[in-house]
Amino acid sequence: MAQIRAAEFGRGQIDIGGARVLGFSTTWGDGVFPVEADVDGAGRVVGVRVCLGDEARRSRTERVLGRA
Repeated sequence: MAQIRAAEFGRGQIDIGGARVLGFSTTWGDGVFPVEADVDGAGRVVGVRVCLGDEARRSRTERVLGRA
């Protein structure tokens, strides 16, 4: 968290047990966010996508918070 708080773009990384772990901060708040991995022909992960928000998520949040 110290890296995340100090970084210009709110992100940091550490190595744990041979794996690099990325953490980041967003304005979307706490929650559960869908994560998808892109793999190459050999099945190796070559990209990771996190859906932080879309119009449907924003709309639901506004309704829950009573702002819609």
